[in-house]
Amino acid sequence: MTETIIKAIANSLKELFPKFNIYDEGIEQGYEEPCFFIEWDSGEKQKMVGGRSKITPSFRVIYLQALDEKDSNNKIYAVQSILEQNFEMLQSDNCFFRATNMQFEKQNKDLHFTFEVVHYTREKIDGVKMEKVEEMEISKK
Repeated sequence: MTETIIKAIANSLKELFPKFNIYDEGIEQGYEEPCFFIEWDSGEKQKMVGGRSKITPSFRVIYLQALDEKDSNNKIYAVQSILEQNFEMLQSDNCFFRATNMQFEKQNKDLHFTFEVVHYTREKIDGVKMEKVEEMEISKK
C-alpha cells in the first residue's frame, strides 16, 4: 500500500507543480532543481475489532529550489501556501487518501513538509462460521 500512497503523493505534486521534477527514490547526484523528493518516514499499525487495522504511515516531502534562486524565501512561502491550500486529497488509480497532520519546516533554502495518511485494512478471517440457525416453533402452555 505504501507504493500506492507514494504514487498518489507524486500525482498530486505533479498536478500542483507541473514543471517540477519529482523523485521518490534517493538520488545523491544528477537530479534537476527545482524538485520534490518523497520519502516514507515511519508508520504505525493499530489492531481494531473485527480483523480491521488502522495504518498510519508518515511521509516527508522535501522541496529543493534552484541553487540560483534569487528570491528563495518568497519562493518557499509560495510553495508552502499552495501545499497548505491544495494538498489534502490524494489519488492513485482507484484509491483515495487524505493527508493529515501537515507540518512545514524551512531548513536553509529547502522546505520540509511532513504529513500522515490514515487508511484502514480488513483481514480475511478464516475459521468456523456460524451455520444457519433453523427457526424453531415454541409452544406456550
